[in-house]
Amino acid sequence: MATTTNALDRPATYLFTADQSSDWYRIYVGHAWLRLAAGLTAPVEVAYESLAGDPVVGQDFEDQSEMILSTDDHVAVTSWLLPEDTECDTPREWWGVGLDLRAGQRTWIDDVRLDGELVTGRVFTTRDGVTRTVNHGEFHLAMWPEDEPGLVHRSEGVIRPQGEGRVLLGDEMLRLIGEGRRMIGTVARPPTFGHALAVTEPEPMS
Repeated sequence: MATTTNALDRPATYLFTADQSSDWYRIYVGHAWLRLAAGLTAPVEVAYESLAGDPVVGQDFEDQSEMILSTDDHVAVTSWLLPEDTECDTPREWWGVGLDLRAGQRTWIDDVRLDGELVTGRVFTTRDGVTRTVNHGEFHLAMWPEDEPGLVHRSEGVIRPQGEGRVLLGDEMLRLIGEGRRMIGTVARPPTFGHALAVTEPEPMS
């Protein structure tokens, strides 16, 4: 999500365009134009998707996936100020934001468990319609007391060759659990080449 602010002392109309370096993604901008009152700020949604699985070019994407997934898509979203009360009707470039995007195979984590000092979870991805385990990468844990959500503790572990993520609890988390505190946690696998971010919804772990 981006924002646009009309810093002028009058209402103004802004147009939005998007340009990118790759033909393997679709870029969506939430508004083609906005008219804003003086000083007003409005959100502008920016989203993207790869052409993986596209009925027309999906096979081409699959054939070139190694190159596509290893290369960032450079995106520029630009706003243009529409002139008013002038003889010139050419919009003037006003503001912009740059993004570097990269696709990855959909990845998710199931069967998250707390077993003594260890939190585990199974990490999966899908390719060609087949579910497979992800057998490498980091495995992150964030945990906090339900009655004190600002007290977040983090630990980092690894994903083993069998697709099981494992992370040891820190001393402070073990102490809180030992006190009988109800703990909420979430685990994640950071994005890497070929795989998108995987993160679970926060849920009770003790």
